[in-house]
Amino acid sequence: MDEAKRPPVQHPAFENKEAKKDSVNPQKGREYVPDIGQGAAGSSDRITRAYLDSMLLVYRHLGAVPPSTETRILNRDVSTPIMASALALLERFDPDGSAAFARGIQRAGAVMWTGWIDNEMFRRVADTGANAVCGVKPFQDNDKIYEAIEKAAEAGAVGICMDIDHCFDDTGADCGFVFGQLGHKSLAEIQSYAAAASAHGLPFFLKGILDPADAIVARKLGVAGIVVSHHQGIWCYAAPPAMMLQEIRSAVGSEYPVFADCGVHSGVDVFKYLAAGADAVGVARELMTAFSKKGADGVYDRIMFMNDELKGTMAKTGRATLKEIDMSAIRFRSGW
Repeated sequence: MDEAKRPPVQHPAFENKEAKKDSVNPQKGREYVPDIGQGAAGSSDRITRAYLDSMLLVYRHLGAVPPSTETRILNRDVSTPIMASALALLERFDPDGSAAFARGIQRAGAVMWTGWIDNEMFRRVADTGANAVCGVKPFQDNDKIYEAIEKAAEAGAVGICMDIDHCFDDTGADCGFVFGQLGHKSLAEIQSYAAAASAHGLPFFLKGILDPADAIVARKLGVAGIVVSHHQGIWCYAAPPAMMLQEIRSAVGSEYPVFADCGVHSGVDVFKYLAAGADAVGVARELMTAFSKKGADGVYDRIMFMNDELKGTMAKTGRATLKEIDMSAIRFRSGW
């Protein structure tokens, strides 16, 4: 299919066929808008793309050497700072679903963050040898969360991550989800999840952090690290993660693990996120599209291609290692 005509990949966990047919949200009986689209003025994806495109590179050539992208993430030595952001329901593209996807990640020497998948599927992911962080939703049923942490630890997860930005729907009410009712979480509950993960020897992360104040609180609660993200535009008018990274990094310090995603389509985008303060960068749609076309080989190929783009950008800006990437390599177009 012509790429220009290819429809966007949508996450069926939030789909409801009857709701789409009637244009009504099954939870609230209100107008259902599953995707505000790249053309909408308030599209967080569109705003994020514009911000990333406003970041211009300062080339530096004298004394430059071939760069290395090797790094250490979650106490694992990896070949690239490019990670797979949380994805689920990959069985749409391959019967082995997330396990097949994980084979591409393992071959690339990368890290993957899973979406909400059942315990058996996560075990199969871990069995591939991929460095996998198990995703868990903020279910109202806390027992479901504690069970997911325990099962992930038994399967060989390298961490646990909760999508804290999936608490509310667009009316401010607790969010519905096909796998169980989600809900807002108290600080005490978040602290208990971090403690439960730690008791199993796993770091606990929160995804969906955009405000430096949230980052500070997360650290105080024992959360091991954060993912700066607006979750690929699930809300309108969200600040681009790359815009917030410098403030967040300043707030939590240089040693606290800070990851980021949203709108990453190239190794150049990865470089910009790293410059802004991320330790590593998640990619979602690029890898999902590659997986839909070529399976695990597509995932591997796309990560390698993007990593080569990152290396090229590092070489041209005089950065031999990932630690040397900072905002001195960036200038902004007028207006940002």
